Amino acid sequence: MGNAIPVTIVGGGLAGLTLGIALRQREVPVRVHEAGHYPRHRVCGEFISGHGQATLERLGLRGMLETAGAMAARTIAFFSANRSTGPRLLPAAGICLSRSILDALLAARFRDLGGVLVEGGRDNRGFGEGVVRATGRRAGADADGMRWFPPVTGNGMSMAFESAELAVDPLVAWSTGKLSWNEARLIIARDCDAVFKSRLASARWLQKIVQMSSLQDPLVALAGRSDWVWRLAFDRTR
Repeated sequence: MGNAIPVTIVGGGLAGLTLGIALRQREVPVRVHEAGHYPRHRVCGEFISGHGQATLERLGLRGMLETAGAMAARTIAFFSANRSTGPRLLPAAGICLSRSILDALLAARFRDLGGVLVEGGRDNRGFGEGVVRATGRRAGADADGMRWFPPVTGNGMSMAFESAELAVDPLVAWSTGKLSWNEARLIIARDCDAVFKSRLASARWLQKIVQMSSLQDPLVALAGRSDWVWRLAFDRTR
């Protein structure tokens, strides 16, 4: 695609790097700006479940993660301050990999495909035509001394991969002159809304319930007696 218009992605997390990889696979010139550096350790985001696994498969990335040591997660356990359950079998296995390794792998793959990755700086040109914001969700209010990124039960790992894949075709069409920038943005927003709207609604409902201290012990006790309720919640948020 010698005449393709370059795409700039601000944010080199899971969504930004995955989008960059997918666009480079389609020969679109891409530059990713990331304020931090790789590798980096994070205390969250090491469990990939639901539809995001299929996205990784389609983009040819799942095998790379497995080669790097990704492990299958087949069971789950529930805990509150006073109760716990034994391991319960997940409806479908997820995969687990350190975020330090995962982010570094995606960054290396993006560069291998010819993408330009700028670390340690922010792009302050604004979010005009050709610039994609992939900087994650905004933090919510403080709760118990922590900053929440609502909803915490929304399977953000999978959504990052899926949203990147949903954006690829419209951005390729814009880059090659088949769509205007506004048309591409509207298609991406429409498709993301169709895929994530009900999932996020369920996740917000679930988050409110699990954060109610008066319900935590009864919920764990229920999960220990029956798989039906937690499996339903798991399915609705994957």
